[in-house]
Amino acid sequence: NVCHMKHPPRSSASARRAKTAAKDDRGQGRIRLLLVDDHPVVREGLRSCLVADGRFLIVGEASSGEAALRKIKRLQPQVVLMDINLPGMTGLEATTRLQTLAPGVKVLILSVHDRREYVQQVARCGARGYVLKDASPAELIRAIYTVLRGGTYFSRRVAAALRSEEHT
Repeated sequence: NVCHMKHPPRSSASARRAKTAAKDDRGQGRIRLLLVDDHPVVREGLRSCLVADGRFLIVGEASSGEAALRKIKRLQPQVVLMDINLPGMTGLEATTRLQTLAPGVKVLILSVHDRREYVQQVARCGARGYVLKDASPAELIRAIYTVLRGGTYFSRRVAAALRSEEHT
């Protein structure tokens, strides 16, 4: 469950600062994220948890790969959280195209699939990481920071699928 983050209660002054910061389009030090998933409840859950953390600014959402590509230049996210199964263009196709359109943007795949075929495709399409949707919020945040800093991040089961491929 993505929304089980514990936060200390905020003072009213802290709450006002958080509300003001949320209205700031520049993000001022916060990581700019684009959420791409065809399920509104998933996008809303991600948005709620990541915004509550305070270090992230959700600059936009898209329900398809095509919509995500149309929004990239205008919204200028630093990291895109991309589902694989999208209507029309898949998340993998969108990720490949994104590498040409906005090469500085990091893509982190967020999916329910841990099958080897998907993992291999993700690595080839230019995504910087792969997190399963059953990950904890702490793991998702760790993955975002890892890819933002230029590293790669794969959930434990995903990494195991990659390792099993190396041994076959």
